[in-house]
Amino acid sequence: MSTFRSTLDEADPTSWLKDLETKLIPREKRTGWMKTFQARIRAPPCGTVHVTAGDLFDFIRAQANAGDEMMSRYEQTGRMGDLEEAIKAFRWAVYITPENHPYRAAMLYNYGNMLERRYEKIPDEECLKEAICVSYQVVQLVPKSHPFRLAIMDTYGKKLRLRYKRTQQIEDLEEVIWVSCQAIQAPPTGHPRRARWLNIIGRMLKDRYEHIGQIEDLGLMIKALRSAAQVTYDTCPDLVTYLSDLGYGLTIRYERTGEMKDLAEVLEVFRKVVQATPDTCPDLANYLTKLGVELTRRYERIGRTEDLAEAIQVFRRAVQTTADTSSDLARYLTNVGSGLTRQYEREGRREDLEEAIELSRRAIRAMPMDSPDLATHLTNLGYRLVLRHERTNKMDDLQEAITLSRQAEEASYNNDSDSTASVGNLGGVLLYGYKRTKQMDHLEEAYQICRKAVQITPVDDPYYGKWLCNLAHVLTERYEHTRQRKDLEVAIWWSRKSIQASFDGDIDLRAQYNNLGTMRVTRYEQTWQFGDLEEAIRISRRAIKATPDDHPYLAGQLKNLGAMLKSQYERTGCLKDLEEAIHVSRKAARITSALPLERISAASLAIRLMLKQEDYNNSYALCVEALDLLQLVCSRHLTLEDQQYVVSHFSGLATLACSLALQVRQPPFRALQLLEAGRSVIFGLIMNDRSNTSKLKAADPTLCALYEELRLGINDPAESSQPQYVDEAVPTRRLQALKKLEKCLHDIRQLPAFDSFQQDLNEEQMKDASLNGSIIVVNITRLRSDAIVVSQAGFSLVPLPGLGAVQAQRWIDQEMTSASSSQRGEMNKRYREFLGWLWYECAEPILTKLGYNVQSSPENLPRTWWIGTGLASSFPFHAARGLRADENDSTSSRVLSSYTTTIKALLHARERVSASFSPNEQLLNLLMVTMAHTPGEDDLPGVECERSIVLDLLGSSVHVNKLDQPDSASVMRQIGDCHIAHFACHGMSDLADPFQSGLLLQTKTTIPEKEILSVRKLCKQNLPHGEIAYLSACSTAENRAKQLLDEVVHVVNGFQVAGFRHVIGALWPSDDRVCVKVAKLFYTEICRNGVLEYTDRDVALALHKAVSVISTSDDYRKRPLHWAQYVHYGA
Repeated sequence: MSTFRSTLDEADPTSWLKDLETKLIPREKRTGWMKTFQARIRAPPCGTVHVTAGDLFDFIRAQANAGDEMMSRYEQTGRMGDLEEAIKAFRWAVYITPENHPYRAAMLYNYGNMLERRYEKIPDEECLKEAICVSYQVVQLVPKSHPFRLAIMDTYGKKLRLRYKRTQQIEDLEEVIWVSCQAIQAPPTGHPRRARWLNIIGRMLKDRYEHIGQIEDLGLMIKALRSAAQVTYDTCPDLVTYLSDLGYGLTIRYERTGEMKDLAEVLEVFRKVVQATPDTCPDLANYLTKLGVELTRRYERIGRTEDLAEAIQVFRRAVQTTADTSSDLARYLTNVGSGLTRQYEREGRREDLEEAIELSRRAIRAMPMDSPDLATHLTNLGYRLVLRHERTNKMDDLQEAITLSRQAEEASYNNDSDSTASVGNLGGVLLYGYKRTKQMDHLEEAYQICRKAVQITPVDDPYYGKWLCNLAHVLTERYEHTRQRKDLEVAIWWSRKSIQASFDGDIDLRAQYNNLGTMRVTRYEQTWQFGDLEEAIRISRRAIKATPDDHPYLAGQLKNLGAMLKSQYERTGCLKDLEEAIHVSRKAARITSALPLERISAASLAIRLMLKQEDYNNSYALCVEALDLLQLVCSRHLTLEDQQYVVSHFSGLATLACSLALQVRQPPFRALQLLEAGRSVIFGLIMNDRSNTSKLKAADPTLCALYEELRLGINDPAESSQPQYVDEAVPTRRLQALKKLEKCLHDIRQLPAFDSFQQDLNEEQMKDASLNGSIIVVNITRLRSDAIVVSQAGFSLVPLPGLGAVQAQRWIDQEMTSASSSQRGEMNKRYREFLGWLWYECAEPILTKLGYNVQSSPENLPRTWWIGTGLASSFPFHAARGLRADENDSTSSRVLSSYTTTIKALLHARERVSASFSPNEQLLNLLMVTMAHTPGEDDLPGVECERSIVLDLLGSSVHVNKLDQPDSASVMRQIGDCHIAHFACHGMSDLADPFQSGLLLQTKTTIPEKEILSVRKLCKQNLPHGEIAYLSACSTAENRAKQLLDEVVHVVNGFQVAGFRHVIGALWPSDDRVCVKVAKLFYTEICRNGVLEYTDRDVALALHKAVSVISTSDDYRKRPLHWAQYVHYGA
């Protein structure tokens, strides 16, 4: 026999029955209602008969035979008339049979059974009551020694169970228990029905427990169910039923007491059930599911990963044994998905989550839309999409999760248990939505929903603690936004309550401790009460202790502890705290199963702390590791918005990596390589997909054609789509195309000389970029400032000790370029001082080191491309000049300056089209876009003048397409055919969303409204003919979004990525009159005597000369804010 049987009282497994009987309601109270039916049974049936004493036996037998005959006919025909005749015959037999006659019990027995059959057909309560009373009389008449007494008690118990099922009267329930106890004690120990009666007692005790909630009934229930299983042979077909009932009973007691030994026995029992159930049994899937559920329950209690793996295995088997048309398939699919979701949360394997999402979608497709279980399945899918959003940062997933969660809440109104889960889950998803978007409406709705979840969830519900934790989290977020102290205090209170509502070992308890610790730190930062910090550290340590070393969520907990220890170190100066903070944050950064952005955050913390100890080698190593993660999380799979969100978490990392590389004496090329890898990542992906493939076509035409076809499908950044959870969303067509593209890229890199195709630039490629002039990269961090110069000779380093990050930030904070008209005089003076600082500390040391001296003519100036990183990303290196009156003491007197965001961007611009144009080759197309009047903005009176001047200068050398006051759609339709695009309009720079920066146009509506030709729209274009984009507009090269400085997102860059080889723009707002003058001077240079002819150098030189004329004029010599903003980007 199995182990669970050995736990029974082997001497007498039913020794507890006597004790059970004493706990029942007195029998007279249980059966008192039957007295009212005795008269009915004794009353004569309708009609009259005359029977003599001598004919009594024959009459009784005749009535019984008639009743049996009608009953047989009823079983054949199913006609109620036959059944009624049978009942009438036996009622006569009962009536006519004397009380002490030996046949009376038999007549009553048959009569009661026929009444029961009638009730089964027509559920009339009065009929059932009479059947019970009749059976009760039979029990009273038949002596305990009678061989049929057990069968009689069995039928009596069955009728009582029918009535209890109908009325839920506790008296009927206890009478069933009493009858079963009597039946058990009557026969020999080995009677074949003994196990059945024990099982019935167990089931009835379960019902009584659910009815009155006495925990003693649970113990008696388990004894009865155990006894039923013990006295049953292993080969008995009922053993599976008895074992499963025992398993369910043990589950109920575990849910009440939390005793692990009950859960262990549940698992052993259901393993036995599954083992004893044939593969063809329709109940096998249910038994497998129950085993999987309980394995999952133990995993959630103690975190034993073997239990979870076994649960997934048995859930999969349940699916395999279920037909595709089964109504249970959706539930079984969801169980597999739930197991895989937990496995993903534990081990961080992306493939587990992807399969879980696919199974959720399949489950929803497998069920009708009016199914009562729909809410649960929608909730599950929504939660899994939130998890994927955490991993991939795809906003589409989060938006779909919110939609699904709302639908789940609507679908759950008629189901209380589903309603609590759906409402609670919606609150959590809305909280994620706020954390991603920072939209207050999400936060306020999340607060209301989380409050509702707490209010409608019973305190003993397993999710109650989780909903409390969500509510506390929402209040903390609201405090961060409003700084209302009350929110924080209430959040801490609810957080404590959430922990109290959970039991030790609860899988969510770690997160609850972690949240409480974070809240205490937040309060410490406000009150400076050291006790809060100490308590936060203690709580954090407790959460970490309860978390396995390889758990994905450990990274966040370790990072939080590191931040707390950092605060404690800053308060106490204890080096031990600093060392531990470094240790735990480094450990967090290297947990490979953790969320990438969590690892990035931990790495950033660890690097800052190690720099305090001047541990540059370890800082450098960790910084490189962190940058490597960028390639994993920012990919073509994400929308433009998602990519923007991801790279914002890497802000400053590339510039720091560059400085650290130089600090640990890595070669300049390696430092520059890190900069290229971590800057302008989003534009880099777009440029990869639009790169020139002529060399590839020559090497392998077939592979090139496949590559062109695949990149055409994903050329534009992915657009958000409406969530369609019943569609085959995984994998989507786009995802399939991306996977094929990745394989195609792998195949291309196997070709000779293509090993670095669309990968980081190597040394030779970088040096090739400097073929027409040096590339100067200025990198400023708090660690150090340097210039890395790329030339045909190689890579050289120019340290810039005077170009400090602190001083740079001070200049930037003055916001001189956004001065009002009344402030311009003072700000121009300050800006001249800034340009002097930039000259003495940056440009002059670099140009002197490179041997660039003053040239007598602009035509002799060597070309130079500037790349500013981080704080220097918007510095006007071309305008740097000394404070002395000497005009030669400047950048413009020594080099011809252009700009590029990265070396890769420079190479991209050069490969777009041929390097020069002449009238002998072709007539160019000019697109002239003007906006003299913009809704909601100041008029630009110089626009019409500028248009006339440009068109007069270019004359017949171009085909002109004029768009006056257009909308963005009109511009997008025309820009693809143009070679030169000239925009005279307002520009704007959006600091919150730099991809929304753009040129201001207007809608085509009756009352026009302002419309933006944004960077986002430009990125969707692939312009094959673009030569020069002249943006006579404000702030088109402005890059001030702090979290995206390294991405260099501005309008100029948008035009360059779209395909223009040269782009002229402005670093800050321009003066309308100066715009006209610069445009006139520029076009005069590239179109002499009506002939438009230029090279790449000519374009840069034309702008250089134009700005030089303005900057040396008497009107503007001392007003750099009017001319220093004009820059050339490109080839």
